[in-house]
Amino acid sequence: MPLALRVGVAARILQDESLFLILDDAFQHADWDRRRAILKEMTDLVNAGWQIIYFTMDEHIQKIFDMQGKKLFGKQYVSEILNSQRGDFSMALNSSDCPMIICA
Repeated sequence: MPLALRVGVAARILQDESLFLILDDAFQHADWDRRRAILKEMTDLVNAGWQIIYFTMDEHIQKIFDMQGKKLFGKQYVSEILNSQRGDFSMALNSSDCPMIICA
């Protein structure tokens, strides 16, 4: 099921309640223009109260998330390069007041 449909169904069921969304390189195969469009949709969800945690190995995706996230959310935006051997994963996710977290 496409991501937009899943998000739409969840938003419809929960009505005014917000959720968190965890994505693992969900836009990796999208072209660069589509990535920017998808990021705008993710930003709209964040503005509606959702929290987004996005994992990626793609530097371009990280850069566009970083640009948009820092511009819109300032210090609330978190971008981390994680190393699971150091236990960084739990440190990044302890920031529950962050609207958008990008993990590279």
